Amino acid sequence: MNIEREELQQEHLESREADLRREHFDRINTDPTELSIYPCDEHSLEELLTNETREVVDNTDSWMRDIFKALYPHLVSDEEKFEAFKNSDVVRWNWVNLPSRRIIEKFPEEDLLYRVLTSRNRDIITEEEQKKLKKPSIGIVGLSVGQSSTVKLVETGIGSEFKLADPDRLDASNLGRLSIGGCDDIDRLKTYIASEWILSRNPYLHIKQYNELINAENMREFLDGLDFVVDAFDTIQAKITLRRIAKELGITVVMGTDFAEGAIIDVEKPSDPIFFGSLSEEELLTIENMENIPDDMRNMVIAKLLGFKSMDELPESLRRHLESMKNGKLPWMSQLGIASAQVGILVSKSIKNVILGRPTKGRTKLSLDELLQETI
Repeated sequence: MNIEREELQQEHLESREADLRREHFDRINTDPTELSIYPCDEHSLEELLTNETREVVDNTDSWMRDIFKALYPHLVSDEEKFEAFKNSDVVRWNWVNLPSRRIIEKFPEEDLLYRVLTSRNRDIITEEEQKKLKKPSIGIVGLSVGQSSTVKLVETGIGSEFKLADPDRLDASNLGRLSIGGCDDIDRLKTYIASEWILSRNPYLHIKQYNELINAENMREFLDGLDFVVDAFDTIQAKITLRRIAKELGITVVMGTDFAEGAIIDVEKPSDPIFFGSLSEEELLTIENMENIPDDMRNMVIAKLLGFKSMDELPESLRRHLESMKNGKLPWMSQLGIASAQVGILVSKSIKNVILGRPTKGRTKLSLDELLQETI
């Protein structure tokens, strides 16, 4: 009997393990953008529950407190008025089915949600400015450096529509430089990770995912309708093509480049020359038509794009790293999480400035070492 019982227990454990593996596989391969929104006054929770639902999240009381604070900050300590507000029917609610997280969550209507999410921006960003910041359509090409930009844009309430492009899946080494995603997201599409994070905060944002390489064939489709595009391309050829089409469509290109522990931000408006003229038209055409750029030429181009006249002027760590790539010692461009975070902040700040019509330099260089070593 004991042997039979142990065998049954083992079978049960193996079956349970198989179920959990299947659930994990389904989760990481479920598209987060395929969510559904149902007005609470038209649909009961019971009719929305499915066998796939793992959790129901209803934070109505907390939301009501935060909505009241956002709408009436001067009455925040008036409990009598809050109770009257809480018992009113002024707030409309929606049930949102978030398939990749297998939860159904209750959210306030779109305008109130945005009001609450941006309430801590108040006075730093005026109400009129926040309305302007909400409007743009923004494309992000590359969700390594591009992921940090996406996070800061969404946190600040910038953008209503996002096009996210990256064909890669998360690997463990990415976790040292990405703001979102964990070990349980390994092998998951980077677009899915970013989309899930965005929609768990604001399910009303419009997201279109491109899980393939953006190249000359689909570049125009990707750029169509955008106000800004964040260039985090890996290849120089694609960066050139991106700029040619963006200028034609009147799109501002923002590129964040980290080097060692510093960062360079380029804001190229349609009227600016490509890369601000750091490469001649002849050089641009030569590079754009090359399938593979020789190492020496690539390194020289990188130096020029970063604003250095020669390789000797590059920071020692970057020069050493490019040499390692050239010699085959490293197959990738290394990147620190510190530098990636800087890029995200500066890219978002630059887009914010352009939207609000504030003076914005075409190129900004930031060195944390120089800042931290300055004597006040």
